[in-house]
Amino acid sequence: MKLLIDQNSLRKEPLRDFLSTSTDNYAVLTDMAMFEMLKGVDPDLTSRNSLSILSQFPNQVICTQGTGVLMDRELREKKRIDSPEDAELTERMRRFLISIREYNADLSKGHPIDLAAKQSIIDDAKLQRLDHQDNIQSLKKGVAEIRINTTAELQKKFRKELLDQEVYDFIVKTWLLNFVGVTRERSLLDSEAIQLYSTICLTARYTICHILSSIQWFADGGSDSILPEEATNDVNDVDYVVLSSYFDGILSKEKRVNRLHSKFIKILKKEMA
Repeated sequence: MKLLIDQNSLRKEPLRDFLSTSTDNYAVLTDMAMFEMLKGVDPDLTSRNSLSILSQFPNQVICTQGTGVLMDRELREKKRIDSPEDAELTERMRRFLISIREYNADLSKGHPIDLAAKQSIIDDAKLQRLDHQDNIQSLKKGVAEIRINTTAELQKKFRKELLDQEVYDFIVKTWLLNFVGVTRERSLLDSEAIQLYSTICLTARYTICHILSSIQWFADGGSDSILPEEATNDVNDVDYVVLSSYFDGILSKEKRVNRLHSKFIKILKKEMA
């Protein structure tokens, strides 16, 4: 079994239990999880907390390429990816985790994480991934569109978290329109976009997950009181949920993530049936 692990679960015992139960169980790490655990300033804390459990099971860790990189490839090649797994990144991560294990056991003097050497990369990543103002504006726009483009009856169903035919039809219609809009920005013909959409590619999955996230925020009371940092967390959550759809599930302690994942998988299964 392969479960995608969000950053909040890296230090939790359910992760250790999952990996220790069987050598056929794998923890899937995304670049988002790696970024979140390394954005701090204390590498020793990172190695002894965030990476402690994984370092005990290095051969049961799988890494994925970044979501943005994968979507860029899809739109450039006009062809869906089969899997987000990356063999080279996985091998590098496994070697790195062995180094972390040795460091945590006081078997090596030098720390495996050299933040000074990677500072420029970390700074660039923070600019891209911690753009709170852009994320809050995007989230507010999505919630506003839900409010404007739906009837009062449909909004009641959103708040009750129903997924009947009317809700499903609205989601799928909005999904296609948004996907075509995204691909037009990359100069794809509408016919090419629809063909790519029909494969339920990663970019299409990312599009629908954002729609479902906006609906969930609307159902929970809108976006007026959301802090910019919460909007960034939402972007991270969508990233985790989308990539988890290529594996057996997600290991997360966050209720919001699990709610979003449940709805997302139901829609995907219905579309792919």
